[in-house]
Amino acid sequence: MSKPKPWLPNATPLVAGGSGFEPTAADWINIESVLGRPLDERSRSELTRIGAIYLGLRQVELDPPLASDAYAHLNAVEKAAAALHAAMQDLMRDEGLAVRRVAQLFDYSLAELFYEKQAASEFASLGRLEPAPRILGKAAGRVRGKLEGNSPIHGAEPEIATTVPTFAWDSLVAALAAFAEKHGMEASARKDDETSPFVKLVSAVQAVFPLQFKKTTQSSSALSLAISTALRTRFAGSN
Repeated sequence: MSKPKPWLPNATPLVAGGSGFEPTAADWINIESVLGRPLDERSRSELTRIGAIYLGLRQVELDPPLASDAYAHLNAVEKAAAALHAAMQDLMRDEGLAVRRVAQLFDYSLAELFYEKQAASEFASLGRLEPAPRILGKAAGRVRGKLEGNSPIHGAEPEIATTVPTFAWDSLVAALAAFAEKHGMEASARKDDETSPFVKLVSAVQAVFPLQFKKTTQSSSALSLAISTALRTRFAGSN
């Protein structure tokens, strides 16, 4: 198994929560049969959201935004900001008043993008300590510094790099456990128990997922083990 490339910290929660979980009429019949009761529209919407969030989270785990790509973009922003600053300096040194005024207005407009709650005139009254393009370049540098220093990149450490991400799955099981308990079902599973109603509920929900998003298709006992492990994570997190 090859070592995964470092990816962005906290990238998963940022982009999760799309759509794509769309149970058919037959799927709903299966899910409600396992629950032992029909679901109203609110409950169906809640379960649909749970499934959609999992798909969004798992998609990022399967294809995470790489740190190397982010660094490349940040470097490009810094270079572009430096080039823009140099070009504007040339304009400001131009002898033509109209050219200098255009450069000044352009800088004010950029300033407004960074200080949405301040008017360009207020930005100018601060003494115009730095032109907006230079602020943009510094912002890119700060982001890169944050990634490299204060916020460790997932996958940078050997023990993290060789671990298969489980956040999406753990979150799914925890959400389904809360959903099941709300509807009178005990959320429990043992690694050797294939008949648990909760295991059947998770299986019914997972049946809606595309193949690559399913936790396991090996056997019911393998699924039960994965659920049991995730439930322990849930209980540990509640302490």
